[in-house]
Amino acid sequence: MTTKASSDSVSPQSIAAEFRTRLAASLEMLCGAQVDVVESPAPSGISCEWRAHPLDTEPASQLFTGAPEIIGRAVGARVLSAAGLDDFTDEDVSGSYAEVLQSALSAVAQYLSRALGFDVALLETAVRGPDSPAAFEATYQLQFEDQTLSPLCFGISPSVLQLLEAHTEDAADRPTPDRGAAPLSKGPVSSNLARTHTEGEDLSRVLDLELPIRVSFGKARVALKDVLKLSTGSIVELDRSIHDPVEIIVNDRVIGRGEVVVTEGNYGVRIQEIVSLGSA
Repeated sequence: MTTKASSDSVSPQSIAAEFRTRLAASLEMLCGAQVDVVESPAPSGISCEWRAHPLDTEPASQLFTGAPEIIGRAVGARVLSAAGLDDFTDEDVSGSYAEVLQSALSAVAQYLSRALGFDVALLETAVRGPDSPAAFEATYQLQFEDQTLSPLCFGISPSVLQLLEAHTEDAADRPTPDRGAAPLSKGPVSSNLARTHTEGEDLSRVLDLELPIRVSFGKARVALKDVLKLSTGSIVELDRSIHDPVEIIVNDRVIGRGEVVVTEGNYGVRIQEIVSLGSA
């Protein structure tokens, strides 16, 4: 099912594109392998298990995901195998698949928060059944190097579409700023330009300096007696959940936040936010 985009900046298509991008990143991070999430026509005759992911905006505002049960098992098993586990239960597999979806959908909720101008959060997921409840729907294939899984569907409820439409109407009603008006000067222009020119010359001398960048996954405070008990296989719980962005640190200052990705066999960070010096 398709529907007309409600806005150039935030539309059903842009939300689906965000889900697709975040799903690929989540799969690469948790499975430790490259995966392409490719748009694909919905195949006929395949029964999907639909999950409802409510949002805290309106009672009926929901995102949906749907896939055959075999896809959930395959993805969950890949996540657990990538973590070094070879003996796991059906509950472990289901939980790992849910973790992949939760990671991608949490990023979609953040995208909606930025686009709509207010906080949007996910609530507890519920399993619905074989019938699609979505008003807008997109279908994808998961293409691993050794396997293609299809279909995995993403859907949006009618109330979310109404929310996007209301946002578009509000944006259209806002007055357009006069771009022809000259900004007010707050000081002597000539001295400001001279100072900027001098600072630019000084800055050019240090632009080639290399700075170490660190990525912080979190931290923990552990009693000395517990430190002495640490051994191979011990787990230290950090103060950050798997859905929280990691911090990018330069010279002991947080300059940004992002999500961990895997690119060409190496870990990387996709930047989601640049932090101003005042708020760092």
